[in-house]
Amino acid sequence: MLTRLRFKNWRSLRDVTIDNLTPLTVFIGANSSGKTNIVDALSFLRRMVQQNNPQAVYFQGERDRVRTIGADKNDPLELEFSFKPVNAERPLTYTLIMQPGNKLIRFFERLIDGDGQVVLQASDGQGYTMSEVVGGVKEDVQLTNALVFASFQRAVVSPQGEEAYIERRGQMYSFVSKRWQILRKNFMPPTSVPIDEYHDPYSIERSGRNVPTMLDFMQKTNRAVYDELQSDMRWLLNHVDNLEVETDERETRYDIVEKVLQGQKGPTTSTGTARILAMLTAYYALDLRYPNQPGLLVIEEPDMAVHPALLKRLVELFREYVNREGYPRQIMVTTHNPQFLNWFETEEVRVVERDEHGDTSVHEIPTYIKGIWLDSGEYGLGDVWMTRSLGGVPE
Repeated sequence: MLTRLRFKNWRSLRDVTIDNLTPLTVFIGANSSGKTNIVDALSFLRRMVQQNNPQAVYFQGERDRVRTIGADKNDPLELEFSFKPVNAERPLTYTLIMQPGNKLIRFFERLIDGDGQVVLQASDGQGYTMSEVVGGVKEDVQLTNALVFASFQRAVVSPQGEEAYIERRGQMYSFVSKRWQILRKNFMPPTSVPIDEYHDPYSIERSGRNVPTMLDFMQKTNRAVYDELQSDMRWLLNHVDNLEVETDERETRYDIVEKVLQGQKGPTTSTGTARILAMLTAYYALDLRYPNQPGLLVIEEPDMAVHPALLKRLVELFREYVNREGYPRQIMVTTHNPQFLNWFETEEVRVVERDEHGDTSVHEIPTYIKGIWLDSGEYGLGDVWMTRSLGGVPE
């Protein structure tokens, strides 16, 4: 799972490190505090891996103003994360550096193992090495596929040899490209998609648009996983009797069969029901291939359009997911909702704030908060948040 994130010159995250990430983590903060910037950075990394065209992905991101306002135009933009593979004692740390040039961006990447040994350093083949930017080993070898980008030609391999490099690169590449599921805050899956639209059946789109395709594929290829999803949906939503997915010559669609309609399909699907279905689909898609490998689910504002009485159950389900034996899963969410926050533990919370200069900081909740406010059972964590004792509340 992810244990640490670091961002430099990424939007409002001028220089931010988030340590001690837990299997279930919730980011709280005011509007425009930087929560979405964290999620977007993860999505940006995933696109870098999946599209294998760093220049195109970077300049697409530049249209969204990924660089911190006020940062020097020559300062590098850095994204870094630490990841602990299954049965590993210490995490691997991956760093991607994007250095502005005259016309093109120069890309550099580095992978370090838990002992601090460089497994790989690579540049994008434009005549620069990582050592020229961040220091390190200076010997170059030709390698056609470094860590992320097939276009990277210049690399330095760890003294542990090519076998260790291949294993660790494979762990990192698979985790980012195939096992990150990300839903943006306004995600809303349609009930149907045209049959001629191509959608990845394993990886959810941030909007949730490919949910019908994913459900159809899940039903046909792994009925046991599909049935588990249905069971969880019935547990969360008492009105649901069944989920039906069909494909014809025009479309792939899902329908909710409601108990009150005595086995008939509902005429419409509510926003909350559709969003819950998207979250369950993203989670259970991780069980379709390599189910015993680590998987990450990131959801912005999962509580949106969900009835307050269901929030406790939703968090209970998330906690059950990250504690499943043999299925290493991690869930990260954002919220503005104190009622939702009430069901989280203090160590699972990260408070996101911006200072008078517009720079974001991220901090944990002080340990004394639990003893002062929570041990009596009179207050929930969301109640404490609204007293402004934790930070992250608008002025």
